[in-house]
Amino acid sequence: FPGAKKREHKILDDNPFYVRDYSQCILCWRCVQACADDMQYTYALGIGGRGHDSRITTFFDFPLPDTTCVFCGNCVAVCPTKALQGKTEQLLEKGLQHHEIRARRREERQEKRRST
Repeated sequence: FPGAKKREHKILDDNPFYVRDYSQCILCWRCVQACADDMQYTYALGIGGRGHDSRITTFFDFPLPDTTCVFCGNCVAVCPTKALQGKTEQLLEKGLQHHEIRARRREERQEKRRST
């Protein structure tokens, strides 16, 4: 539509399992339902904002690891637009090979151990 405003969100990469790109989100609520009464009962995801500013979010916009999320993957499985995507899948789509992804994960774990 001419003059329509596009919703833009930064890519959220705040956990070791999923990448969230809500600019791809069509607000179908499938992830919220999967996280709530349909499958997991953790209620880690919800709807924030109103109208054009509506968005899928966590409670008080906390990083995903600081919520009740158990990283079950149900939200990723039901997302029709890849707004929620597994990190490995995203890296494969970017052209990385499995051995490169494993090496990157190994480096991340070693760096995390050094920083603690």
